[in-house]
Amino acid sequence: MKTDEPILEFCARWVRQRRRFAPGDSDCALFCAQWVDQNNSTNMTQRIGEAWGGARTVMRVMAEPGAFRRAIIGLVGEPTANVGEERGGDVVLMLNYEEKETLAIAGVGDFAYGLGPVGYAGVNRRDRVLAVWSLACLQ
Repeated sequence: MKTDEPILEFCARWVRQRRRFAPGDSDCALFCAQWVDQNNSTNMTQRIGEAWGGARTVMRVMAEPGAFRRAIIGLVGEPTANVGEERGGDVVLMLNYEEKETLAIAGVGDFAYGLGPVGYAGVNRRDRVLAVWSLACLQ
């Protein structure tokens, strides 16, 4: 990927199709799963949606420190790339502006794109990435 344009187009489509952030319906895991599905012809969105089971499960996982990371690893496997080696399009676990774990799509430069309270946001990912899954390795 040479530019962030495919990611930005995906983000814009997501926002047009969905409403605001809603755990278990329009959240960071489902956002990234749909990105993976679009690029790898997988069914990750369905797998994660079934595993989440709705807002209560997501909220419970988000409340316990480290539980979100463990849940994502349980669903998609161990990270497949080293922090600092992420490439545009990879999925990253990072700290958001509230210092909470979130999934986002790594851009070509220093930004990652993920869901915000009323749409999507580009966030500087430098020193915020905790784990990386290479897009090519996600099935």
